[in-house]
Amino acid sequence: VEVLVGNVERTGNTKECVFVRILPDAISIDDVYGGASTANPNIHGVFAILSACHAAAAAVALALMNRASTCQLPISIRPAELLDEDLALISQPIEIGEAVLAGGGAVANGFLLGLSTFDVFGRLHVVDPKKVTPGILNRCAWFQADDLGHSKSERLVMRAREYFPGLDLVPHELT
Repeated sequence: VEVLVGNVERTGNTKECVFVRILPDAISIDDVYGGASTANPNIHGVFAILSACHAAAAAVALALMNRASTCQLPISIRPAELLDEDLALISQPIEIGEAVLAGGGAVANGFLLGLSTFDVFGRLHVVDPKKVTPGILNRCAWFQADDLGHSKSERLVMRAREYFPGLDLVPHELT
């Protein structure tokens, strides 16, 4: 299965495709070509991440079940429908005060990936007593092979810190 994002051509080497189109007011995911994409810098990054999840689900369904019907394609992600008249709020700074993120594994990695698309400030303590192991690399967005054997909380904070200019990320290797 080939996933085509934006205005790119098929390679011709795959039987099935998932087309991700960027429209002026939405992101569309389908297994049928629906026309050209329009570059839209106004779509917030969190919607790109959300769209990636749906596109990946459609691609896996096509690859494993030979049909994306379980995904109910086409999928249209429209920020204005999700947030209604509060759409402008998504770009406002978010003060979290002082908070604790319990865990530094897959859920924490996904949470911080989504959070990195917002202008967030305050202090976030990342708490995890464990080390990075080979079995988690495939589901943790921030970790890399050279993180193996190191503290999850320390490595997650190290990798994510540059994406949070207003957030003080503090690692804690404890339960």
